[in-house]
Amino acid sequence: MTEPFAIFEHSMGELLTYELCHKFQNEGNPALVHICLRRKAPQLKGRKRLIHIFPKHEFISDILKLDGKVIYFKNKDLEDIFLPNLRTEFKSIETYEFNPKNNLPNSFLWSGR
Repeated sequence: MTEPFAIFEHSMGELLTYELCHKFQNEGNPALVHICLRRKAPQLKGRKRLIHIFPKHEFISDILKLDGKVIYFKNKDLEDIFLPNLRTEFKSIETYEFNPKNNLPNSFLWSGR
């Protein structure tokens, strides 16, 4: 990429975005201008509970507490498709290990909870 760009990310993609920004920087890409994420900074520990290892009914119950409008739990076929992916996403977030890297030189905004 040669044109300036910004990245705005939400939810589970934020750690991926953080790592991707470092990859861009390491490849000599100077175009990254702004990064805006809603998560805690990656060096701060995330979730205290590891819900990805919960039994199915507990896992779903916790997901519904986060977002009660998750429609794929209202349909058994969709649940069977999405549940393994959700577990994988939560595992990625819950087991993420921060590895200090070079600072990102551009505007970086964390507005974490």
